[in-house]
Formats: sequence, structure tokens, C-alpha cells
Amino acid sequence: MKYFMIILYLVLTVSGLILYKKGTNQEFLLSITGGIFNFKISLISLIGLLCYLGSFLIYILILPKYNLTFIYPLMTSLSYIGIYLLSIFVLKETVTITGIIGSIIIMAGIVLVNIGR
Repeated sequence: MKYFMIILYLVLTVSGLILYKKGTNQEFLLSITGGIFNFKISLISLIGLLCYLGSFLIYILILPKYNLTFIYPLMTSLSYIGIYLLSIFVLKETVTITGIIGSIIIMAGIVLVNIGR
């Protein structure tokens, strides 16, 4: 069950951020206006925010089950790599050699942090 929660957290975090970003390039569909507060968001961005909120709720359930020095670097780095890859394929962002090298270093860091656990 713990591993399922980690996978679900990663899916919701990465998809939430990608959907939010993708939705910012679209026409705004939902508008909330009240006095000086004006909030406009597309449906895709709203779904992204809800995914990200869900990932946060799962994250606070995961934290008590693992050492913080283990789970935080693991989940942060895997989220980063997932976002980097989906940004390339979904958002059509450019790939740079420094981004590739940085991702490799992050993956190496995950391995180093988790050796002997």
C-alpha cells in the first residue's frame, strides 16, 4: 500500500503541474469576481490544481511512514524527472544538454541516497 501511495503521489504531482501549465495557454473559462479579487482559470488548469492538491494530501499521509531523509529526496527528484520528461513530450519544451546532465546527476543522487536502505 505504501508503494501505491508513492506512485499515486508522483502521478498526481506531475500531472497536476503539467495540466496547470498546459491550461495557462488556453482561453480562460472560469471566472470568479468579487470586489478587488478577480480569479480566472481554465478548466484544464483547475483539474491540474485539483490533482496537485490531491498529491499534497497523499504526501502528508506518506511522510509518517518513512524517514524524511529518505522519502523527501526520493519523491522530489522523481517528481522533477517526471516533470522534465513530460514537459518535453506534452508541452514541447526544448531539451538541453545541461538538463539531461542534471537529470542524470539527480538519478545518481537517488541511487546514492538509497544505497544500504
